[in-house]
Amino acid sequence: MAAAWAAAWITKLTDRFEEPKQTERGWCTPASPFFALLCKACLTYDKFALQWFIMNSTPHVPDELIMFDKEFSLRTAWKACKWWLVAFCISAVFDMIFPEVKKQWPLAGRVAIVLAEFLALILFLLDATKFVRGMDELQRRIATAALFFSVIASFFFFLLWLRLEREGFFNAVFGPPVANGTWGISSVAHACFLIGGFYGLGFLIFKRHYK
Repeated sequence: MAAAWAAAWITKLTDRFEEPKQTERGWCTPASPFFALLCKACLTYDKFALQWFIMNSTPHVPDELIMFDKEFSLRTAWKACKWWLVAFCISAVFDMIFPEVKKQWPLAGRVAIVLAEFLALILFLLDATKFVRGMDELQRRIATAALFFSVIASFFFFLLWLRLEREGFFNAVFGPPVANGTWGISSVAHACFLIGGFYGLGFLIFKRHYK
């Protein structure tokens, strides 16, 4: 604070010795040499601080999310996909392992399970968006292409499976279903499994394509 007041008073005193000059917009008093030097020093300090931050920030590597990749990192995968795992576990427990138990619950309990699954998915999307923003341009392009591939492939797989299930294909080939009484795949756990698997496949494909 004292240094700022001193700089202001010195600038005010040196401005008295500057003669006004006429410009295209009228008469003005040029900045004093001290004030110009002070501004230059501040800008130089800010530039060095920004360069230091950029040089010391490590970009995110999407290879650390692929389980079968040599660069796989459990810590990075947990940081980016923990809510994806939470949604998968909730759906697997209540939609696939104990569906009959959930049917006996009141409506409020069943709705709470559904909301918990989708809340976890929303939180996962926020973490994934933050993780993708921390990549460099090439890795971000690969990850984005792999994500679009996984969504489109999962949607196509869902439609194909639904049509085959309605036509009785699975009952004719594999017999009556053992679990849940249906061959349908409509839970969040199925969606998480398919999107995650197709994302890994798409990442390997586009990684080779771009490199």
